[in-house]
Amino acid sequence: MALRIRDADPSEHAAVADLTEAAYRQYEEALGSHWAPYLADLRDIESRRERGQLIVAELDGGLVGCVTFLPSYRNDAIPGDVAATTGGCGFRVLATAPAARGHGVGEALVRECVRRARDLGAPTLLLHTGSFMEAAVRLYERLGFERVTADGDPGPDSRLLTYRLAI
Repeated sequence: MALRIRDADPSEHAAVADLTEAAYRQYEEALGSHWAPYLADLRDIESRRERGQLIVAELDGGLVGCVTFLPSYRNDAIPGDVAATTGGCGFRVLATAPAARGHGVGEALVRECVRRARDLGAPTLLLHTGSFMEAAVRLYERLGFERVTADGDPGPDSRLLTYRLAI
């Protein structure tokens, strides 16, 4: 069966939260004391859905990935965030179920975000990621995202990285 990308149904929110936690659990050690509040944010599906569009990937009837597409992206935690001045779309919390990694789930979800940004006429698609999220960084760079230094970005040795794709 083919991978199916679609908007999440509200009845799936608990399953999406569980999938997201399972996908991000590998970063618990890297985040140290920041893990608990980050996990609470990851599991807060309702807040993400209020700000954007919750997209899921389904394979053989089961959820294998998710992402939140943000038609208007700004990370208020980053002073002077680059998105505020570009009018770009964005996405956050890209997650692939551990058992589904390596099967193109993350790439398919990113490509759906690119399609949605293009349909809205956005000039850019933006994201923030952690330098310790090595597989995600490789994916974004392979898909043409470029590292940008935004005001408020602590620098190249920080955990926070900003990427932009010109649409």
